[in-house]
Amino acid sequence: MKSKIGTLEHHTLKEKQTKKIGIKRGVRKSIGDKLLDAMYDYLLRPIFAVILKLFYRTEVTGKENVPKDKGYIIAVNHHSYLDGPFIGTVLRGMYVHWVVSKAVYYQWYLRPIFSISRSVPVNGCTKLAEELLKNGEAVGIFPQGAICCSNRIAKGRHGVAVLAMKTGAPVIPCHIEADTDPNVKIQLVPKLFTGLRLKFGKPIYLKKSETETIPKDILNDAVDYIIREINGLYDLEQKKEVIYRVPIESKFDILKRKIWGGIMAVRNTIAWISLGSIYMLLSMILMFVCRADSTKELMRRNIENMLEKAD
Repeated sequence: MKSKIGTLEHHTLKEKQTKKIGIKRGVRKSIGDKLLDAMYDYLLRPIFAVILKLFYRTEVTGKENVPKDKGYIIAVNHHSYLDGPFIGTVLRGMYVHWVVSKAVYYQWYLRPIFSISRSVPVNGCTKLAEELLKNGEAVGIFPQGAICCSNRIAKGRHGVAVLAMKTGAPVIPCHIEADTDPNVKIQLVPKLFTGLRLKFGKPIYLKKSETETIPKDILNDAVDYIIREINGLYDLEQKKEVIYRVPIESKFDILKRKIWGGIMAVRNTIAWISLGSIYMLLSMILMFVCRADSTKELMRRNIENMLEKAD
């Protein structure tokens, strides 16, 4: 299954493609693009870093397995909408372009974050992600697709294997372990004030395909191998079931527990209202910047047309 990775070829991204992912290589960046870059480095990433620091107990291991001098693929299980920002705050040296379904990418309440974070909208076609990998960039993908509260991946999709075998980029298996609620099937964000554990595995090198189309059985074997590596990072043997007897509570203990529960509920409400206000402000700034940049480009084109007609 393992083989030496081929030399990454350098490809210049087309301007039309790079506009979709918020990055321009080989062309002059506009004021709007530079402002988006600054918003990601100095606003979006610090906000998520503060959120993770204040509301979660984070633990990261295996970061030394991530390459620093070439493109790679981050393959990770999907717990919540904080998975991408969590990894983005940990890997500060390189931007991770997350592969996102178009149906999710164009949701109005998520598009500002996806635009600033240089995510890649896909709909069954991985050409943009392949160009990024060949250009030495990092691409993140969730092999299971949709969000699932389980700490293990039951079944994966072919996207991660297609990217790895068409580009020759290494796959970094990654696992996020969170305290999940078994009664909730889909959890948009992890429970507040719980632990988040992030583990990076050793790189996986798949044999680069020489043909455009890859047989389905080979893709199935490659995806199964990657999923086993991701699930292997979640060591079930270290989990010990603790059986204890519930102590009898007095009336004072019951009252104290209820009061403390009310205080925690108020604190959580204030926290989410504050985060919502920050996000709305960020969305308004992004909309203003994009609209101003579009207006400037339209005026420039009108002036050029007028000059051409005058000549």
